[in-house]
Amino acid sequence: MKLVKVVTVNDEVEYLPMNKQRRRGFSVKPEGRILIEQKMRDKGYNRDKLAEVAEISIDTINSLLRGDNKERKTIEAVARALDIQLTDIVDASELYPQVENITKDDININWVQVCHKMLEEQQEQQRIRRKASAMGYEVNVHVPLGLVERKQQQRRNENVERKEIYQLEPEVITKTYQHQDFLQEVINKGYQGKNKHIAIVGEPGAGKTTLLNAIASDIKDKNHKLPIFISLGSLQGMTLADYILKKWLPDAIRLINIVPTSEIEAQLQTEFYQGNFYLLLDGVDEMGESSSIQALNKIYQELTNWLGQARVILTCRLNVWDATVTNNILPGFNTFKTQEFNPEQVNTFIAEWFQVANNINGGEKLIAQLQEEGKERIRELVTNPLRLCLLCQIFDQNDQGELPETKAQFYEIFTRYFYEWKPELVPDLIKSYELKQELHEALGKLALAGINSDLRFRLKRSFAVKTMGDEKLFNLACEVGWLNQVDRDAVNDEDVYAFFHPNFQEYFAALVIDDWRYFLNHVSDNPDEGIYRVFEPKWKEVMLMWIGRNDIQTEDKEFFMNTLIDFTDNCNSMCGYFYYEIPDFLGGLLIVEFPDFSRSYEIVENIVEYSFGYFDNPTQEWIYFPYFIAKKAKDVLKLIHKSHVSNAIIIRIKIVLELIKNEYFDQQKSTELFFDMFWTLNKFDPNHYYVINRLIFWIEEGKSWNNYHNDHDNPKTFPYDEITISNPYIVDKLSEMLIQSYNCIVDKRNKEKMKKEIEKIEKEQLKKENTYGKIIIRQDYEDYGNDYYKLGEAHLEYLREEDERLNNLVGLNENTIKIASIFYNIATTLTRISYKDENIFNLFVSIIKQECNDPNFDHDFCLNLFVNIGNFESNKEELLNFINEKLMNNLIENHLRCCLTECLLKLEPQNNLAINILIESLANIKDDKNRLQIVSILIDLNINSQEILNTLVQLLYDKKITNSAKSSYQNFDNSIFNLLYKDTCEKAISYLTKIAYYSDDARIVLDDIFQNSKYVILQENAAWQILEIEPYNHIALNFLLERYKDKSDDNSYQYFSREKFIDCLDKHPELTKNLLNVLSNCQDVTISTLIIDILGIINDEKYQLEIIKVLLAIIKYAYDENIIYEIALIIGGLNAINTAGNEQYKLEVVQILNQILNNTLNEDIICVAATSLSIIDTQNINVINILLSLLNKKTSGRTDYWLRQRMPIIASQNINIINELMYRLN
Repeated sequence: MKLVKVVTVNDEVEYLPMNKQRRRGFSVKPEGRILIEQKMRDKGYNRDKLAEVAEISIDTINSLLRGDNKERKTIEAVARALDIQLTDIVDASELYPQVENITKDDININWVQVCHKMLEEQQEQQRIRRKASAMGYEVNVHVPLGLVERKQQQRRNENVERKEIYQLEPEVITKTYQHQDFLQEVINKGYQGKNKHIAIVGEPGAGKTTLLNAIASDIKDKNHKLPIFISLGSLQGMTLADYILKKWLPDAIRLINIVPTSEIEAQLQTEFYQGNFYLLLDGVDEMGESSSIQALNKIYQELTNWLGQARVILTCRLNVWDATVTNNILPGFNTFKTQEFNPEQVNTFIAEWFQVANNINGGEKLIAQLQEEGKERIRELVTNPLRLCLLCQIFDQNDQGELPETKAQFYEIFTRYFYEWKPELVPDLIKSYELKQELHEALGKLALAGINSDLRFRLKRSFAVKTMGDEKLFNLACEVGWLNQVDRDAVNDEDVYAFFHPNFQEYFAALVIDDWRYFLNHVSDNPDEGIYRVFEPKWKEVMLMWIGRNDIQTEDKEFFMNTLIDFTDNCNSMCGYFYYEIPDFLGGLLIVEFPDFSRSYEIVENIVEYSFGYFDNPTQEWIYFPYFIAKKAKDVLKLIHKSHVSNAIIIRIKIVLELIKNEYFDQQKSTELFFDMFWTLNKFDPNHYYVINRLIFWIEEGKSWNNYHNDHDNPKTFPYDEITISNPYIVDKLSEMLIQSYNCIVDKRNKEKMKKEIEKIEKEQLKKENTYGKIIIRQDYEDYGNDYYKLGEAHLEYLREEDERLNNLVGLNENTIKIASIFYNIATTLTRISYKDENIFNLFVSIIKQECNDPNFDHDFCLNLFVNIGNFESNKEELLNFINEKLMNNLIENHLRCCLTECLLKLEPQNNLAINILIESLANIKDDKNRLQIVSILIDLNINSQEILNTLVQLLYDKKITNSAKSSYQNFDNSIFNLLYKDTCEKAISYLTKIAYYSDDARIVLDDIFQNSKYVILQENAAWQILEIEPYNHIALNFLLERYKDKSDDNSYQYFSREKFIDCLDKHPELTKNLLNVLSNCQDVTISTLIIDILGIINDEKYQLEIIKVLLAIIKYAYDENIIYEIALIIGGLNAINTAGNEQYKLEVVQILNQILNNTLNEDIICVAATSLSIIDTQNINVINILLSLLNKKTSGRTDYWLRQRMPIIASQNINIINELMYRLN
């Protein structure tokens, strides 16, 4: 039978037999009408109420229940209102006539339509479920996301110290993304580097699900990919693959009126292999697994074969994601941590929320209240999106009430008002306190039972009704919105419910716990009989809610807290080192909700000690705790009340300051320790008197951080970048120092001019006497002979002495130079913290005016200052008028005119007057640096002018180092002259490349430099630029590879060349083919290892397959260990191995890696080969045997380090290794 595709008036697609008229609407089957009546009774609905909830007329309801045909959307609205499936009330044969006979060959599924329709359906259901009140719940303000990375250490040698093997690389936020930047740079641009997946982790209520929904919408609307959104709590024991095929697919495919078949399942899997799907997995912590590691491991094991071709974005609570110390149980993921709202974002959120709620005045009033003295705790609480939203709803209901101070108070007040938003739904609850208490008691029992079970946050209807003890209470909870149907069980189709938000489940659970021993009841003589929920991550939020309850006696809270923090003293035999610090960390979290605890300060002191260490009197040394303990301690400190923490840190700062006075103590270590504590205090409590006074002291001194800090991985020139608040005392001192620093700049500039005049006179005198340069040259040659390095050092020393002599002569002292050098630091700091301050803006403008009237004005100084001015919110009209007046003055110098023009373009990038002045000036300016600067500006503005090309050609070809120039510089400055010339040409080539994309003349010049320049360094620079334009250019590539080989003794050169190749590959993956052509025929080990190394970054699977083929061809006959090492290192990370159709190559790779492991004694090769093999084949017995054999012998530091990094990942997937480790522990 032939089928035709029909588009209905509701834009739905149906496939109907040809020549068969489409039925006008659908009828509800008799048993369906009975089910509707039953569901109405369960929910307490009459027909009027059902019409209201379904948002259709009462006449339509009456007509439908009489058996009249209705539009599909009408019946769907009724089904949705009653939480029933459409097929429960309408025959499937009517919904999908004859469709069960359609096969893959009959129709081609529009997967874009399927995924988008399913997502819209899911989001509508979520919107309905999570709308607490009728007003202002959804606003478009999202938390920022911080990209989390571990600072990579240098490759460790065999002599690594034992203690360093256990030391984790520090975790740092390398970049913070605002919401739109994240969508644009991370989601829409696709992935770069090795990690294709994304994990969004954060605390409860941090907005993870909201973010994931926003990402899904963005993918749907802009990315044109295929999003599949899955709440992981819905899996309920199913694999992810089975859930998608057996649950998601049937639900989704029915939305376009098709019955799922095995052929359609196969079609979906085929689509996955095209790489167009995004898997959006929400709530790893809600999966119901017995441990965090099991949940993460289950995800890892699922992402193979066809599912492994999707790009995954998942969300997870922080405590689950951080369950493993190494944080790498899920390789291939970039981790983004939700950041708290900053004060400005909090205000924006409130303003938008109340605007949607039509209560703008209420929003302004709430913002004002949050700024009041003594509201620090509430300000900390509402940096969390969920609590901020709850506060808005609470305040909208009663703007005269007290603002909550603990999490428990938040939820208690919200619960109180929850019913008042829906009085027509729950009149009995509004009137009856007893009924409310009964409902809350039942909800508490259900919440507690859920957390105690594997169900966690996904609760089957039968379980919920049985636990609550009364179906009427269950229906009442559903009616009011505490419980919402979120799914159907994939096995038996039973309704699955969840609380309004997981935090409310934890709150209701806390309400029914009366005895603190429910969390901790230690039985010292038989711990197996004790209760230790306090140490289980899933109870953390429940404990916080419990201890914040107002109705719990203070004495009970004190008993609980004392028992917790004394826990390790009472059970050393069972705790060991692992539990030693945990009670204090938990105690630190709990005193946030119970600040009146009598031993709060003791807990804080302990946590500060874990953060920074302590001074050990017997050994007279400062003792540090392991990094992961210190990091956790500092994370806890951020949550605790400021006063306690500030005092504890100040005490330790005083101890360290005393140690600094002790000349026998390591001065560098104690100074670094001091700054670590000080900047922690600054971040924690920037208004603390000690912080303010110390910063003012440093500002006044113009103190340079370099005197104290030697951490080259984290350089800071001055402490100004740590100033985060606009404290009036600091702003005044910075303003004062800005003026002083500018005055020093002017003074220094004038005296530098005097120095040049003196130098000129002295040189003329020496020339007359014919002794210029000869005395120092003769002496140096006698001392150093042909050692040009020492000769250069001697010359530099001579220049330094001359400079010092001239400084003394003109009166230019060290303090003036130092104060002048900090101007930009002060200006940048003032701009950052006072960009709304009109007085600071006017100060900057006055400096600009003074500079423009100075005959010795500085071009770069003006430009840098204008960058700062551009960031102020002040009206800049007066400044623009001043610049325009200057430009209209024909008497000003050309140099000043160009400078002012550039400044004007900083404020108005498309100002035609400024652009024309710059183009005209190119022919007149002689200074190469300034000409390059102008060319750069014009190219960045996309200005196409022949004058730009002419200038670049002049810079590249007109400069000659003449013999007279060489002799006048007496050989000493020849190298400096070459260096300056090289720098000018490199920049000119870079700018030339930008216009070579659209200018044939520019490209001709670039090729000429590459082929004919007598300077190799310029040929190399041109080759890099040509490769950017033409990644397939084999001549440029071979030239660069040969240069890399020739510089084998220059590690620095090779490092930067490698980084350039990687950068070029990132931008132009098509360079892969060029590299593979070279690699296939390359006989040089240095070049081969470089190419193999950089090919490891390629993520595009069409290129990866070609890489695998070439690597297999090479490694079969490779004898050089460097080549074997590089291939074994990267081949396991090439995802194309696991793509359907590539099984032959996977088998070959596994076979080759097994052979390598069996035939080599090189530990480095063993490590990388075992790693690759464990990624491809997690159960490979060879890998397991290798691991166990390495445990049995003494290994190098690198191998030991590798074992500790890789073992947890492999062990989590293999029970044999776990059993072996347990055996060895015993």
